[in-house]
Amino acid sequence: MTKKHFLFIIISVIFIACNKNDASNNSTNIGKRIIFPKGLYYIENNNIKPFDIVNFNEKYKLIIPFGGECPSCIPSIKKWVKIIDRLKKGKVISFFILDISDTAVFNKMIYPLLPKGKNYILNLDYRFEKYNNLMVPEIRSHGLLINEKYIIISDEIPLIENASSDKYSKKINKLVSD
Repeated sequence: MTKKHFLFIIISVIFIACNKNDASNNSTNIGKRIIFPKGLYYIENNNIKPFDIVNFNEKYKLIIPFGGECPSCIPSIKKWVKIIDRLKKGKVISFFILDISDTAVFNKMIYPLLPKGKNYILNLDYRFEKYNNLMVPEIRSHGLLINEKYIIISDEIPLIENASSDKYSKKINKLVSD
Protein backbone atom coordinates (compact mmCIF):
# COMPACT_ATOMS: atom_id res chain seq x y z
CA MET A 1 0.00 0.00 0.00
CA THR A 2 1.41 3.37 -0.96
CA LYS A 3 1.44 6.47 1.23
CA LYS A 4 -1.23 8.04 -1.00
CA HIS A 5 -3.59 5.07 -0.52
CA PHE A 6 -3.00 5.05 3.23
CA LEU A 7 -3.64 8.82 3.45
CA PHE A 8 -6.81 8.46 1.36
CA ILE A 9 -8.12 5.73 3.71
CA ILE A 10 -7.39 7.82 6.82
CA ILE A 11 -9.11 10.90 5.37
CA SER A 12 -12.12 8.81 4.30
CA VAL A 13 -12.51 7.32 7.80
CA ILE A 14 -12.31 10.77 9.41
CA PHE A 15 -14.85 12.17 6.93
CA ILE A 16 -17.30 9.32 7.58
CA ALA A 17 -16.90 9.71 11.35
CA CYS A 18 -17.56 13.45 11.17
CA ASN A 19 -20.69 12.94 9.06
CA LYS A 20 -22.04 10.40 11.55
CA ASN A 21 -21.47 12.81 14.44
CA ASP A 22 -23.25 15.65 12.65
CA ALA A 23 -26.21 13.42 11.82
CA SER A 24 -26.49 12.19 15.40
CA ASN A 25 -26.42 15.75 16.72
CA ASN A 26 -29.80 16.42 15.15
CA SER A 27 -31.58 13.55 16.87
CA THR A 28 -29.93 13.65 20.32
CA ASN A 29 -31.59 16.92 21.32
CA ILE A 30 -35.16 15.85 20.51
CA GLY A 31 -37.15 15.48 23.71
CA LYS A 32 -34.80 17.58 25.85
CA ARG A 33 -36.29 20.41 27.89
CA ILE A 34 -34.82 23.86 27.31
CA ILE A 35 -34.06 26.02 30.34
CA PHE A 36 -34.03 29.80 30.02
CA PRO A 37 -31.83 30.82 32.97
CA LYS A 38 -31.81 34.15 34.75
CA GLY A 39 -29.16 36.43 33.33
CA LEU A 40 -30.42 36.38 29.74
CA TYR A 41 -31.41 39.76 28.33
CA TYR A 42 -33.86 40.85 25.66
CA ILE A 43 -33.58 43.83 23.34
CA GLU A 44 -36.82 45.76 22.91
CA ASN A 45 -37.00 49.20 21.31
CA ASN A 46 -33.22 49.59 21.65
CA ASN A 47 -33.44 48.90 25.39
CA ILE A 48 -31.87 45.91 27.09
CA LYS A 49 -34.01 44.32 29.79
CA PRO A 50 -34.11 40.96 31.61
CA PHE A 51 -35.56 38.15 29.49
CA ASP A 52 -38.38 35.93 30.72
CA ILE A 53 -39.83 33.35 28.33
CA VAL A 54 -43.23 33.42 30.06
CA ASN A 55 -43.82 36.88 28.56
CA PHE A 56 -44.26 35.26 25.14
CA ASN A 57 -47.56 33.45 24.58
CA GLU A 58 -46.92 31.62 21.33
CA LYS A 59 -47.22 27.85 21.71
CA TYR A 60 -44.05 27.19 19.69
CA LYS A 61 -40.70 28.92 19.85
CA LEU A 62 -37.85 28.66 17.36
CA ILE A 63 -34.51 29.14 19.12
CA ILE A 64 -31.50 29.99 16.93
CA PRO A 65 -28.12 30.29 18.70
CA PHE A 66 -25.45 32.52 17.15
CA GLY A 67 -22.22 34.22 18.03
CA GLY A 68 -23.32 37.73 18.96
CA GLU A 69 -19.98 39.42 18.49
CA CYS A 70 -19.47 38.08 15.03
CA PRO A 71 -20.00 40.57 12.19
CA SER A 72 -19.46 37.71 9.72
CA CYS A 73 -22.60 36.01 11.17
CA ILE A 74 -24.88 38.86 10.05
CA PRO A 75 -25.46 37.43 6.53
CA SER A 76 -26.53 34.07 8.04
CA ILE A 77 -28.88 35.85 10.45
CA LYS A 78 -30.41 37.70 7.48
CA LYS A 79 -30.94 34.37 5.72
CA TRP A 80 -32.65 33.00 8.83
CA VAL A 81 -34.95 36.05 8.77
CA LYS A 82 -36.25 34.83 5.39
CA ILE A 83 -37.18 31.51 7.03
CA ILE A 84 -38.75 33.24 10.03
CA ASP A 85 -40.85 35.49 7.80
CA ARG A 86 -42.42 32.37 6.22
CA LEU A 87 -43.55 30.91 9.55
CA LYS A 88 -47.17 31.04 10.65
CA LYS A 89 -47.83 34.24 12.55
CA GLY A 90 -49.26 33.71 16.01
CA LYS A 91 -48.13 30.07 16.08
CA VAL A 92 -44.34 30.43 16.23
CA ILE A 93 -42.12 33.11 17.68
CA SER A 94 -38.42 33.06 16.95
CA PHE A 95 -35.47 34.13 19.05
CA PHE A 96 -31.85 34.58 18.10
CA ILE A 97 -29.75 33.75 21.13
CA LEU A 98 -26.59 35.79 20.75
CA ASP A 99 -23.48 34.93 22.76
CA ILE A 100 -21.84 38.15 23.91
CA SER A 101 -19.32 39.19 26.51
CA ASP A 102 -19.72 42.98 26.39
CA THR A 103 -23.12 44.66 25.92
CA ALA A 104 -21.57 48.07 25.15
CA VAL A 105 -19.49 46.66 22.28
CA PHE A 106 -22.50 44.67 21.04
CA ASN A 107 -24.76 47.77 21.07
CA LYS A 108 -22.23 49.91 19.24
CA MET A 109 -20.74 47.47 16.73
CA ILE A 110 -23.19 44.60 16.08
CA TYR A 111 -26.75 45.62 16.97
CA PRO A 112 -26.94 48.36 14.29
CA LEU A 113 -26.14 45.71 11.64
CA LEU A 114 -28.84 43.24 12.72
CA PRO A 115 -32.21 43.02 10.93
CA LYS A 116 -34.74 45.14 12.81
CA GLY A 117 -38.00 43.86 14.24
CA LYS A 118 -36.62 40.45 15.28
CA ASN A 119 -36.20 38.98 18.75
CA TYR A 120 -32.67 38.98 20.12
CA ILE A 121 -31.71 37.40 23.43
CA LEU A 122 -28.31 38.35 24.80
CA ASN A 123 -26.56 35.34 26.26
CA LEU A 124 -23.87 36.70 28.56
CA ASP A 125 -21.17 34.28 29.68
CA TYR A 126 -22.73 31.37 27.78
CA ARG A 127 -25.49 30.92 30.41
CA PHE A 128 -27.83 29.30 27.91
CA GLU A 129 -25.24 26.63 27.06
CA LYS A 130 -24.35 26.06 30.73
CA TYR A 131 -27.96 25.27 31.64
CA ASN A 132 -28.76 23.25 28.53
CA ASN A 133 -26.71 20.19 27.71
CA LEU A 134 -27.26 20.34 23.96
CA MET A 135 -25.37 18.64 21.18
CA VAL A 136 -24.86 21.61 18.87
CA PRO A 137 -22.21 21.65 16.15
CA GLU A 138 -19.79 24.52 15.85
CA ILE A 139 -21.71 26.06 12.99
CA ARG A 140 -24.10 28.24 14.90
CA SER A 141 -27.10 28.13 12.64
CA HIS A 142 -29.06 25.45 14.38
CA GLY A 143 -32.83 25.74 14.67
CA LEU A 144 -34.39 24.34 17.85
CA LEU A 145 -38.20 24.25 17.73
CA ILE A 146 -39.70 23.90 21.21
CA ASN A 147 -43.28 23.41 22.34
CA GLU A 148 -45.20 25.12 25.17
CA LYS A 149 -43.43 22.90 27.74
CA TYR A 150 -40.03 23.96 26.31
CA ILE A 151 -39.38 20.47 24.93
CA ILE A 152 -37.37 20.28 21.68
CA ILE A 153 -39.55 18.79 18.94
CA SER A 154 -37.34 19.65 15.96
CA ASP A 155 -33.59 20.14 15.82
CA GLU A 156 -32.12 20.88 12.43
CA ILE A 157 -29.53 22.82 10.53
CA PRO A 158 -31.35 23.90 7.39
CA LEU A 159 -29.09 24.75 4.54
CA ILE A 160 -29.67 28.44 4.27
CA GLU A 161 -30.30 28.35 0.57
CA ASN A 162 -33.60 29.48 -0.91
CA ALA A 163 -34.88 26.00 -1.82
CA SER A 164 -34.03 24.35 1.49
CA SER A 165 -35.07 27.34 3.60
CA ASP A 166 -38.50 27.16 1.95
CA LYS A 167 -38.61 23.42 2.63
CA TYR A 168 -37.60 24.00 6.28
CA SER A 169 -40.22 26.70 6.87
CA LYS A 170 -42.90 24.44 5.35
CA LYS A 171 -41.82 21.61 7.67
CA ILE A 172 -41.99 23.87 10.73
CA ASN A 173 -45.41 25.20 9.67
CA LYS A 174 -46.64 21.61 9.32
CA LEU A 175 -45.29 20.71 12.80
CA VAL A 176 -47.08 23.64 14.43
CA SER A 177 -50.44 23.11 12.70
CA ASP A 178 -53.04 22.03 15.23
